[in-house]
Amino acid sequence: MRPALCLAAMSCLTLPALAEPVTMSDAKQALADSGAEAMQLAYNEGNPAISGEIDERAFEAQLSGCTGDTLSCVRISLSACLPLPGESRIEALEFVNDWNSGAKLTVATAREDWLGPSACLRYSANLEGTARFGPDDVILWRIDLEDFGQLIADGGTGAAMADLLDNGAP
Repeated sequence: MRPALCLAAMSCLTLPALAEPVTMSDAKQALADSGAEAMQLAYNEGNPAISGEIDERAFEAQLSGCTGDTLSCVRISLSACLPLPGESRIEALEFVNDWNSGAKLTVATAREDWLGPSACLRYSANLEGTARFGPDDVILWRIDLEDFGQLIADGGTGAAMADLLDNGAP
């Protein structure tokens, strides 16, 4: 009787799904399912890369840790850069530091473009362990990207960022 109970209990346990490496076509489909448009496929230093537009913003998806003939990859990074009009390089750095001090799924970086400073937002997924990449990941990145863009539109490093840090939401 006891072995039967043990077997029944073990069959009720659900194990986490195993991770699945992502291919360029899988990533492109997840992005398309989440509203990405005008996508172009390329290779960056041998790794698959996808560029396009989502919510009228240019983005880039970089896949890495790729193996095999199909280039199945265990890491993917989604990024988009937005201009910071009227901000200095120091203000851009302060803006991204403030963003990164919050509990976010994304990481912000500042860079100097030929039109002036911009802030980039990156979402990275490591597909080792139990993680899988799909439209849900893209949606989470898009939510942060929308908040990020709204903060920039509201004045970037000023009162909008202070409100975000005080209230936890824009």
